[in-house]
Amino acid sequence: MDGNKIKVLIIDDSVTYRAILSKTLSSIEGCEVVGAATNGKVGLDMVALHRPDLVTLDIEMPVMGGLETLQHLTGKYKDTGVIIVSSANAHSADQTVEALSLGCLEFIVKPDTTSLAVAREALEKQIRHVLSVYRKKIGAPLIKSPPAATPPLQRSVAASRAYRGKIKEPRILDLIAIGTSTGGPRALEELITRLPGTIPVPIVVVQHMPPLFTKSLAKNINDKSALNVCEGSDGQKIMAGNVYIAPGGRHMALLKGSDRQAHITINDNAPENSCRPSVDVLFRSLTTVYRPTRILCVILTGMGADGVKGVQYLQEQEGGYCITQSEKSCVVYGMPRSIAEAKLSHEPLDLKDIARRITSLSMY
Repeated sequence: MDGNKIKVLIIDDSVTYRAILSKTLSSIEGCEVVGAATNGKVGLDMVALHRPDLVTLDIEMPVMGGLETLQHLTGKYKDTGVIIVSSANAHSADQTVEALSLGCLEFIVKPDTTSLAVAREALEKQIRHVLSVYRKKIGAPLIKSPPAATPPLQRSVAASRAYRGKIKEPRILDLIAIGTSTGGPRALEELITRLPGTIPVPIVVVQHMPPLFTKSLAKNINDKSALNVCEGSDGQKIMAGNVYIAPGGRHMALLKGSDRQAHITINDNAPENSCRPSVDVLFRSLTTVYRPTRILCVILTGMGADGVKGVQYLQEQEGGYCITQSEKSCVVYGMPRSIAEAKLSHEPLDLKDIARRITSLSMY
Protein backbone atom coordinates (compact mmCIF):
# COMPACT_ATOMS: atom_id res chain seq x y z
CA MET A 1 0.00 0.00 0.00
CA ASP A 2 1.39 3.39 -1.07
CA GLY A 3 1.51 5.32 2.20
CA ASN A 4 -2.05 5.42 3.49
CA LYS A 5 -3.57 5.15 0.01
CA ILE A 6 -5.51 2.01 -0.85
CA LYS A 7 -5.23 0.87 -4.46
CA VAL A 8 -8.53 -0.67 -5.56
CA LEU A 9 -9.38 -2.72 -8.65
CA ILE A 10 -13.04 -3.12 -9.68
CA ILE A 11 -14.24 -6.35 -11.33
CA ASP A 12 -17.86 -6.14 -12.47
CA ASP A 13 -19.62 -6.99 -15.73
CA SER A 14 -22.10 -4.09 -15.33
CA VAL A 15 -20.91 -0.89 -16.96
CA THR A 16 -23.26 1.03 -14.67
CA TYR A 17 -21.83 -0.43 -11.50
CA ARG A 18 -18.25 -0.14 -12.71
CA ALA A 19 -18.93 3.58 -13.12
CA ILE A 20 -20.76 3.94 -9.78
CA LEU A 21 -18.11 2.03 -7.84
CA SER A 22 -15.28 3.90 -9.53
CA LYS A 23 -16.84 7.31 -8.84
CA THR A 24 -17.72 6.38 -5.26
CA LEU A 25 -14.31 4.94 -4.40
CA SER A 26 -12.45 7.81 -6.08
CA SER A 27 -14.39 10.30 -3.96
CA ILE A 28 -13.20 8.70 -0.71
CA GLU A 29 -10.03 10.12 0.78
CA GLY A 30 -7.18 7.62 0.70
CA CYS A 31 -8.53 5.52 -2.20
CA GLU A 32 -7.14 5.18 -5.70
CA VAL A 33 -8.98 3.18 -8.36
CA VAL A 34 -6.27 1.55 -10.50
CA GLY A 35 -8.56 -0.13 -13.02
CA ALA A 36 -11.85 -1.82 -13.84
CA ALA A 37 -12.41 -5.21 -15.47
CA THR A 38 -15.49 -6.72 -17.10
CA ASN A 39 -15.05 -10.28 -15.79
CA GLY A 40 -12.86 -12.39 -13.56
CA LYS A 41 -10.49 -13.54 -16.29
CA VAL A 42 -9.65 -9.99 -17.33
CA GLY A 43 -9.60 -9.00 -13.68
CA LEU A 44 -6.91 -11.53 -12.78
CA ASP A 45 -4.68 -10.18 -15.56
CA MET A 46 -5.20 -6.67 -14.17
CA VAL A 47 -4.43 -7.84 -10.63
CA ALA A 48 -1.10 -9.20 -11.88
CA LEU A 49 -0.39 -5.88 -13.59
CA HIS A 50 -1.51 -3.40 -10.92
CA ARG A 51 -1.11 -5.42 -7.71
CA PRO A 52 -4.03 -3.70 -5.94
CA ASP A 53 -4.47 -3.76 -2.18
CA LEU A 54 -8.18 -4.40 -2.52
CA VAL A 55 -10.48 -5.88 -5.17
CA THR A 56 -14.23 -5.34 -5.43
CA LEU A 57 -15.56 -8.49 -7.04
CA ASP A 58 -19.01 -8.95 -8.56
CA ILE A 59 -20.37 -12.37 -7.64
CA GLU A 60 -22.27 -13.11 -10.88
CA MET A 61 -20.33 -12.52 -14.13
CA PRO A 62 -19.86 -14.25 -17.51
CA VAL A 63 -16.59 -15.93 -18.61
CA MET A 64 -15.31 -16.25 -15.03
CA GLY A 65 -17.63 -15.62 -12.08
CA GLY A 66 -16.87 -14.27 -8.65
CA LEU A 67 -16.32 -17.55 -6.81
CA GLU A 68 -13.83 -18.92 -9.35
CA THR A 69 -12.03 -15.58 -9.42
CA LEU A 70 -11.91 -15.49 -5.62
CA GLN A 71 -10.32 -18.94 -5.50
CA HIS A 72 -7.55 -17.72 -7.82
CA LEU A 73 -7.06 -14.56 -5.77
CA THR A 74 -6.88 -16.30 -2.40
CA GLY A 75 -4.51 -18.89 -3.84
CA LYS A 76 -2.06 -16.55 -5.60
CA TYR A 77 -2.56 -13.09 -4.08
CA LYS A 78 -2.95 -13.72 -0.37
CA ASP A 79 -2.17 -10.11 0.56
CA THR A 80 -4.96 -8.72 -1.64
CA GLY A 81 -8.21 -8.08 0.20
CA VAL A 82 -11.44 -9.01 -1.59
CA ILE A 83 -14.86 -7.41 -1.19
CA ILE A 84 -17.75 -9.24 -2.81
CA VAL A 85 -20.34 -7.06 -4.55
CA SER A 86 -23.62 -8.96 -4.44
CA SER A 87 -27.09 -8.50 -5.85
CA ALA A 88 -29.99 -8.80 -3.40
CA ASN A 89 -31.35 -12.16 -4.55
CA ALA A 90 -31.27 -15.68 -3.16
CA HIS A 91 -28.77 -17.07 -5.66
CA SER A 92 -26.32 -14.23 -5.11
CA ALA A 93 -26.78 -14.58 -1.34
CA ASP A 94 -25.85 -18.28 -1.50
CA GLN A 95 -22.73 -17.49 -3.52
CA THR A 96 -21.79 -14.59 -1.28
CA VAL A 97 -21.95 -16.74 1.84
CA GLU A 98 -19.75 -19.32 0.10
CA ALA A 99 -17.33 -16.51 -0.76
CA LEU A 100 -17.19 -15.47 2.89
CA SER A 101 -16.41 -19.08 3.75
CA LEU A 102 -13.59 -19.05 1.18
CA GLY A 103 -12.00 -16.00 2.75
CA CYS A 104 -13.30 -12.77 1.25
CA LEU A 105 -13.05 -9.89 3.70
CA GLU A 106 -16.62 -8.60 3.55
CA PHE A 107 -19.47 -7.98 1.11
CA ILE A 108 -21.63 -5.09 -0.04
CA VAL A 109 -25.08 -5.33 -1.56
CA LYS A 110 -26.11 -3.59 -4.78
CA PRO A 111 -29.09 -1.36 -3.89
CA ASP A 112 -32.42 -2.34 -5.40
CA THR A 113 -33.07 1.01 -7.09
CA THR A 114 -33.09 2.61 -10.53
CA SER A 115 -31.79 5.90 -9.13
CA LEU A 116 -28.05 6.32 -9.65
CA ALA A 117 -27.92 8.93 -6.88
CA VAL A 118 -29.62 6.62 -4.38
CA ALA A 119 -27.41 3.70 -5.45
CA ARG A 120 -24.25 5.72 -5.05
CA GLU A 121 -25.28 7.01 -1.61
CA ALA A 122 -26.11 3.50 -0.39
CA LEU A 123 -22.88 2.07 -1.79
CA GLU A 124 -20.75 4.83 -0.32
CA LYS A 125 -22.01 4.05 3.19
CA GLN A 126 -21.26 0.35 2.74
CA ILE A 127 -17.88 0.98 1.13
CA ARG A 128 -16.75 3.31 3.90
CA HIS A 129 -17.62 0.61 6.41
CA VAL A 130 -15.67 -2.04 4.50
CA LEU A 131 -12.66 0.23 4.04
CA SER A 132 -12.64 0.82 7.79
CA VAL A 133 -12.66 -2.95 8.28
CA TYR A 134 -9.77 -3.33 5.83
CA ARG A 135 -7.69 -0.62 7.48
CA LYS A 136 -8.33 -2.07 10.93
CA LYS A 137 -7.25 -5.47 9.64
CA ILE A 138 -3.93 -4.20 8.27
CA GLY A 139 -3.37 -1.78 11.13
CA ALA A 140 -3.48 1.39 9.00
CA PRO A 141 -5.06 4.69 10.08
CA LEU A 142 -8.79 4.80 9.53
CA ILE A 143 -10.26 6.75 6.66
CA LYS A 144 -11.84 9.91 7.98
CA SER A 145 -15.57 9.48 8.55
CA PRO A 146 -18.03 10.57 11.23
CA PRO A 147 -17.48 8.53 14.40
CA ALA A 148 -20.21 6.06 15.30
CA ALA A 149 -22.02 6.94 18.49
CA THR A 150 -21.62 4.34 21.21
CA PRO A 151 -24.60 4.19 23.57
CA PRO A 152 -23.55 5.05 27.14
CA LEU A 153 -23.58 2.21 29.64
CA GLN A 154 -26.17 2.45 32.37
CA ARG A 155 -23.58 1.92 35.06
CA SER A 156 -19.94 2.86 35.50
CA VAL A 157 -17.05 0.55 34.63
CA ALA A 158 -16.35 0.27 38.37
CA ALA A 159 -19.90 -0.98 38.97
CA SER A 160 -19.58 -3.35 36.02
CA ARG A 161 -16.43 -4.79 37.54
CA ALA A 162 -18.18 -5.25 40.88
CA TYR A 163 -21.01 -7.44 39.62
CA ARG A 164 -18.82 -9.15 37.02
CA GLY A 165 -16.79 -10.55 39.92
CA LYS A 166 -19.92 -12.25 41.29
CA ILE A 167 -20.58 -14.20 38.11
CA LYS A 168 -19.61 -17.83 38.43
CA GLU A 169 -18.87 -20.30 35.69
CA PRO A 170 -22.25 -21.94 34.97
CA ARG A 171 -22.60 -25.42 36.47
CA ILE A 172 -25.84 -26.04 34.59
CA LEU A 173 -26.28 -24.58 31.13
CA ASP A 174 -29.67 -24.02 29.48
CA LEU A 175 -28.77 -21.75 26.56
CA ILE A 176 -25.82 -20.44 24.53
CA ALA A 177 -26.25 -16.95 23.03
CA ILE A 178 -23.81 -15.68 20.38
CA GLY A 179 -23.36 -12.19 18.95
CA THR A 180 -21.13 -11.27 16.01
CA SER A 181 -20.76 -8.97 13.01
CA THR A 182 -17.87 -8.36 10.59
CA GLY A 183 -15.97 -11.62 10.08
CA GLY A 184 -18.79 -13.48 11.78
CA PRO A 185 -19.94 -15.79 8.98
CA ARG A 186 -16.57 -17.51 8.79
CA ALA A 187 -16.13 -17.47 12.58
CA LEU A 188 -19.58 -18.99 13.10
CA GLU A 189 -18.85 -21.69 10.56
CA GLU A 190 -15.59 -22.61 12.27
CA LEU A 191 -17.16 -22.54 15.74
CA ILE A 192 -20.43 -24.35 15.05
CA THR A 193 -18.91 -27.07 12.88
CA ARG A 194 -16.51 -27.89 15.73
CA LEU A 195 -19.38 -28.52 18.15
CA PRO A 196 -20.60 -32.11 18.65
CA GLY A 197 -24.14 -33.05 17.68
CA THR A 198 -24.71 -34.09 21.30
CA ILE A 199 -24.71 -30.51 22.66
CA PRO A 200 -27.69 -30.71 25.06
CA VAL A 201 -28.74 -27.05 24.85
CA PRO A 202 -30.01 -24.71 22.11
CA ILE A 203 -27.90 -21.95 20.57
CA VAL A 204 -29.26 -18.57 19.45
CA VAL A 205 -27.23 -16.26 17.22
CA VAL A 206 -27.30 -12.67 16.03
CA GLN A 207 -25.12 -12.07 12.98
CA HIS A 208 -25.38 -8.58 11.53
CA MET A 209 -26.52 -9.21 7.95
CA PRO A 210 -29.16 -7.95 5.51
CA PRO A 211 -32.25 -10.00 4.53
CA LEU A 212 -31.72 -13.18 2.45
CA PHE A 213 -28.11 -13.61 3.53
CA THR A 214 -28.82 -15.12 6.96
CA LYS A 215 -30.92 -17.87 5.39
CA SER A 216 -28.02 -18.71 3.08
CA LEU A 217 -25.61 -18.55 6.01
CA ALA A 218 -27.73 -20.96 8.06
CA LYS A 219 -27.98 -23.39 5.14
CA ASN A 220 -24.23 -23.23 4.47
CA ILE A 221 -23.34 -23.98 8.10
CA ASN A 222 -26.07 -26.60 8.46
CA ASP A 223 -24.62 -28.55 5.52
CA LYS A 224 -21.28 -28.79 7.37
CA SER A 225 -22.43 -29.15 10.97
CA ALA A 226 -23.51 -32.02 13.23
CA LEU A 227 -26.11 -29.64 14.70
CA ASN A 228 -29.30 -28.47 13.02
CA VAL A 229 -28.81 -24.86 11.93
CA CYS A 230 -31.65 -22.68 10.65
CA GLU A 231 -32.81 -19.11 10.29
CA GLY A 232 -35.14 -18.32 13.17
CA SER A 233 -38.83 -17.77 12.40
CA ASP A 234 -41.67 -16.19 14.33
CA GLY A 235 -43.30 -18.62 16.78
CA GLN A 236 -40.63 -21.29 16.33
CA LYS A 237 -40.06 -23.45 19.43
CA ILE A 238 -36.50 -23.53 20.78
CA MET A 239 -35.11 -27.06 20.96
CA ALA A 240 -31.86 -28.47 22.33
CA GLY A 241 -29.23 -29.34 19.75
CA ASN A 242 -30.45 -26.66 17.33
CA VAL A 243 -28.89 -23.36 16.25
CA TYR A 244 -31.19 -20.43 15.42
CA ILE A 245 -29.78 -17.46 13.49
CA ALA A 246 -31.72 -14.19 13.62
CA PRO A 247 -33.16 -13.29 10.19
CA GLY A 248 -31.33 -10.47 8.43
CA GLY A 249 -32.83 -7.03 8.83
CA ARG A 250 -35.16 -8.06 11.68
CA HIS A 251 -34.86 -8.33 15.46
CA MET A 252 -35.09 -11.76 17.09
CA ALA A 253 -36.10 -12.24 20.72
CA LEU A 254 -37.29 -15.11 22.94
CA LEU A 255 -40.48 -15.40 24.96
CA LYS A 256 -42.24 -18.07 26.99
CA GLY A 257 -45.16 -19.61 25.09
CA SER A 258 -48.43 -20.96 26.44
CA ASP A 259 -46.67 -24.34 26.67
CA ARG A 260 -44.16 -22.67 29.03
CA GLN A 261 -41.38 -23.38 26.54
CA ALA A 262 -39.08 -20.90 24.80
CA HIS A 263 -40.28 -19.58 21.46
CA ILE A 264 -38.84 -17.11 18.96
CA THR A 265 -40.51 -13.81 18.24
CA ILE A 266 -39.50 -11.65 15.27
CA ASN A 267 -40.14 -7.92 15.04
CA ASP A 268 -39.29 -4.84 12.99
CA ASN A 269 -38.75 -2.41 15.86
CA ALA A 270 -36.24 0.39 15.44
CA PRO A 271 -32.56 -0.57 15.14
CA GLU A 272 -30.43 -0.55 18.29
CA ASN A 273 -26.77 0.43 18.02
CA SER A 274 -27.65 1.08 14.35
CA CYS A 275 -28.24 -2.68 14.09
CA ARG A 276 -31.22 -4.82 13.20
CA PRO A 277 -30.98 -7.61 14.22
CA SER A 278 -29.38 -6.48 17.46
CA VAL A 279 -27.46 -8.58 19.97
CA ASP A 280 -28.74 -6.40 22.82
CA VAL A 281 -32.37 -7.01 21.83
CA LEU A 282 -31.89 -10.78 21.83
CA PHE A 283 -29.83 -10.93 25.03
CA ARG A 284 -32.28 -8.78 27.02
CA SER A 285 -35.12 -11.12 26.11
CA LEU A 286 -33.41 -14.28 27.34
CA THR A 287 -34.43 -13.89 30.98
CA THR A 288 -38.11 -14.10 30.07
CA VAL A 289 -37.49 -17.83 29.65
CA TYR A 290 -34.12 -18.80 31.16
CA ARG A 291 -32.34 -18.24 34.46
CA PRO A 292 -29.48 -15.77 33.88
CA THR A 293 -27.09 -18.06 35.76
CA ARG A 294 -27.69 -20.77 33.14
CA ILE A 295 -26.98 -18.60 30.10
CA LEU A 296 -23.58 -18.55 28.38
CA CYS A 297 -22.78 -15.50 26.24
CA VAL A 298 -20.24 -15.59 23.42
CA ILE A 299 -19.14 -12.42 21.60
CA LEU A 300 -17.23 -12.97 18.39
CA THR A 301 -15.49 -10.73 15.86
CA GLY A 302 -17.28 -7.57 14.74
CA MET A 303 -17.29 -3.79 14.62
CA GLY A 304 -19.11 -1.64 17.15
CA ALA A 305 -20.46 -2.19 20.64
CA ASP A 306 -23.66 -4.18 20.07
CA GLY A 307 -23.96 -6.72 22.87
CA VAL A 308 -22.48 -4.67 25.69
CA LYS A 309 -25.81 -3.61 27.18
CA GLY A 310 -27.24 -7.09 26.70
CA VAL A 311 -24.38 -8.81 28.53
CA GLN A 312 -24.44 -6.13 31.20
CA TYR A 313 -28.18 -6.69 31.72
CA LEU A 314 -27.61 -10.42 32.28
CA GLN A 315 -24.68 -9.85 34.61
CA GLU A 316 -26.68 -7.40 36.73
CA GLN A 317 -28.82 -10.47 37.47
CA GLU A 318 -25.71 -12.50 38.33
CA GLY A 319 -25.72 -14.46 35.08
CA GLY A 320 -24.39 -14.04 31.58
CA TYR A 321 -20.97 -15.67 31.96
CA CYS A 322 -19.19 -14.30 28.90
CA ILE A 323 -16.57 -15.67 26.50
CA THR A 324 -15.04 -13.22 24.02
CA GLN A 325 -12.99 -13.95 20.93
CA SER A 326 -9.34 -12.97 21.34
CA GLU A 327 -8.00 -9.94 19.51
CA LYS A 328 -5.46 -11.93 17.49
CA SER A 329 -8.12 -14.29 16.11
CA CYS A 330 -10.68 -11.58 15.20
CA VAL A 331 -11.13 -10.04 11.77
CA VAL A 332 -12.17 -6.90 13.66
CA TYR A 333 -11.66 -6.66 17.41
CA GLY A 334 -14.55 -4.27 18.02
CA MET A 335 -17.45 -6.04 19.72
CA PRO A 336 -15.19 -8.22 21.91
CA ARG A 337 -13.08 -5.17 22.79
CA SER A 338 -16.21 -3.28 23.89
CA ILE A 339 -17.15 -6.17 26.18
CA ALA A 340 -13.60 -6.37 27.56
CA GLU A 341 -13.37 -2.62 28.16
CA ALA A 342 -16.67 -2.70 30.05
CA LYS A 343 -15.14 -5.42 32.28
CA LEU A 344 -17.80 -7.93 31.22
CA SER A 345 -15.59 -10.62 29.67
CA HIS A 346 -14.67 -13.66 31.74
CA GLU A 347 -12.62 -15.57 29.19
CA PRO A 348 -10.91 -14.20 26.05
CA LEU A 349 -10.20 -17.23 23.86
CA ASP A 350 -8.83 -17.86 20.39
CA LEU A 351 -11.59 -18.87 17.98
CA LYS A 352 -10.17 -22.38 17.65
CA ASP A 353 -10.56 -22.92 21.41
CA ILE A 354 -14.10 -21.58 21.91
CA ALA A 355 -15.92 -24.71 20.69
CA ARG A 356 -13.98 -26.92 23.08
CA ARG A 357 -14.77 -24.58 25.97
CA ILE A 358 -18.49 -24.40 25.07
CA THR A 359 -18.58 -28.21 24.90
CA SER A 360 -16.98 -28.60 28.33
CA LEU A 361 -19.39 -26.09 29.90
CA SER A 362 -22.48 -27.67 28.36
CA MET A 363 -21.57 -31.28 29.11
CA TYR A 364 -21.44 -31.07 32.92
